[in-house]
Amino acid sequence: EVRRILHLRMDQIIQRLDESSEQQRLGIIFYESHNADRKQLAAFRTVVWDSALEKLIEKGLLLMDISNEGSVQDSWPPEPDLVVDLPDKFDKESSKDAVDDLATISLQEGIYSTEEEARAFATGIVAQYESPRDLYAKLSVVLTKASELRDDNT
Repeated sequence: EVRRILHLRMDQIIQRLDESSEQQRLGIIFYESHNADRKQLAAFRTVVWDSALEKLIEKGLLLMDISNEGSVQDSWPPEPDLVVDLPDKFDKESSKDAVDDLATISLQEGIYSTEEEARAFATGIVAQYESPRDLYAKLSVVLTKASELRDDNT
C-alpha cells in the first residue's frame, strides 16, 4: 500500500513538473552525492529518474551533480552532457573567471542593469566562498531569491 501511494504521489509530482515546464525552468542539484548511500541513489535513479524525470530534460529540466570526479559509479549520476572540472579552491585566475561569469549571469537574468552593479554583486558572492563547488552549489538559491525579490518589486 505504501509503495502504491508513493508511486501515485510521484506521478502527480511529475505531471505538475511537466505542466509547468513551459512557464518555468527547473533544476535538481545533488551536492556531494559521492557521500550518499549507493543503494538509495540506485533506487532514486530507477524509480524516479529513469522512469520519469529523465523525460523532462527535453523540456528544460537541468540535473546538476556536484561531486568528486573519481567517485562516479554506474548507478549515479546519469551520463552527463557536460562535465565542468572545478578546482578545490579559488585561485586568482578562477576567482576572476567566476566574477566574470556571475556578472554576466546577473546581467542576463536582469538582476542588475549595469556592468558596475553586476560586477560588485559577483565580487561579493565570490568573496564569500573559498570553494567553487560550494559557490556553484548555492548559486541557484541566490539567483532564485533575487528573481523572486525582483518580481515582488515590479
